[in-house]
Amino acid sequence: MQAATSQSVTNTDGRNTLRSRKVRESSFELMRIIAMIMVLSVHADFLVDGVPTGADITDHPALALTRITWESVCIVCVNIFVMISGWFGIHPTVRGFCHLMFQVVFYLWGIFLVELALGHATVTWHSIKMCLLLERANWFVIAYIGLYLLAPVVNAFIEKASERTLRHVIICFFIFEVTFGWCGSAVFIQSGYSTLSFIGLYLFARYLHLYGERFSRHGLAIYCVSTLCTVGLFILTQKLDITLISATSYVSPFVITGAAGMILWCSTWHFGTKPLINFLARSAFAVFLIHVDYYLMPTVFRPIVQHAQALFPGILGLMAVIPALCGIYLACVVIDQPRQWLWGLISRWFKPKAILEPSKNQ
Repeated sequence: MQAATSQSVTNTDGRNTLRSRKVRESSFELMRIIAMIMVLSVHADFLVDGVPTGADITDHPALALTRITWESVCIVCVNIFVMISGWFGIHPTVRGFCHLMFQVVFYLWGIFLVELALGHATVTWHSIKMCLLLERANWFVIAYIGLYLLAPVVNAFIEKASERTLRHVIICFFIFEVTFGWCGSAVFIQSGYSTLSFIGLYLFARYLHLYGERFSRHGLAIYCVSTLCTVGLFILTQKLDITLISATSYVSPFVITGAAGMILWCSTWHFGTKPLINFLARSAFAVFLIHVDYYLMPTVFRPIVQHAQALFPGILGLMAVIPALCGIYLACVVIDQPRQWLWGLISRWFKPKAILEPSKNQ
């Protein structure tokens, strides 16, 4: 989730290639921050207040449409995170994997032990399973670990495949995923909550980086059109009570293309390296782990959102949630500083290793 970003150059065969993994591009780090604010927004909307029904759309059209639009704008968030990793490529190392797992262990066990000391939690089989990533609630972390471990295999295929082969594989994959995963018949896809789905997004983003530069100028338009399609499909399915598909599923074709549009749009931002943006982005994964925690979601995140909504009636209440979410992000950044300091000490035990091997194709 915190894969390094870098500058790129273009080879004579038209493929973009990584030049350095030491300098983080602030454009993509800003996109990482935006995506995490979107995650907070998705959880603040449908997760806290429930999904608007057909009756809600009829009885309170303005409020329902605002909530639906907000959800549709932000639902691309998870796919964006995975596609950022695919755009630059994951090159696993022991140090990188340990860093990923250290963040997970630090917050899952750290928050549990604090809640236990405060008397807000008890030692149960369920709580232990949560801390060991054995519960479905930890689906993103589990799926991303799977992607991280399989990245060398995926990278090897990308390196050897021609543009035509890679394109055909991606097209066939998404036809399969949308056809059987969107309606839920392919249970192993889990509506996008799976490593397999992440691999498809990774391949797609890598293809766009290597061969899709000509589409970059259309990125914002692709995102906007995809979002409008998501809004329209959501209203249609709710009004007609269609339960076979979900407009806001991560495997919806409009959610996938919307995320791709945002990534392409981001690739056109050029403002160098901004230390503040990079600093805030370093805690993006921590923001995710903290706010979705089993104990903090119902006792901290949900009450903050509900209190912000209660300050103003209707749509204004929804708008009041946005600064509250930004405040949550900044609070998590502060909380994450001891973890970063501790990892700085631990990481000294790892020998520095090159994470990018020379390749004739890349």
